[in-house]
Amino acid sequence: MVFLPLPLNGWSFDYYLSNKVIYGLLPKLKQLRVLSLSHYKNISELQDSIGALKHLRHLDLSGTNIKRLPSVVCKLYNLQSLLLSDCNSSFALPPVGQLHNLKELIIFDIISMKTVGPEFYGS
Repeated sequence: MVFLPLPLNGWSFDYYLSNKVIYGLLPKLKQLRVLSLSHYKNISELQDSIGALKHLRHLDLSGTNIKRLPSVVCKLYNLQSLLLSDCNSSFALPPVGQLHNLKELIIFDIISMKTVGPEFYGS
């Protein structure tokens, strides 16, 4: 299953997605393999429920306003690619060493980034 929301406003790169989709629909898509929220400017955080998407292989958050990834992302065993390009803020990345199947990590055009440990996430 793939989730690629389509923009409704033509050629603009400032897309917006309802919070009902992020908080209501996505956690229910247990078989999701590909999730792209690229360029949706109103996406500034991900719920911990993303950790329930055990089959997720590709996650694209490029061009969003995400400030940190929830630490549960490190439990997405099947994740193969993680795209974080052009996140327009400082960014906190949990240690991704547990992502044994990760083959592609693309990070560029981020103003500042830091890797943080469990204490940052309150674990």
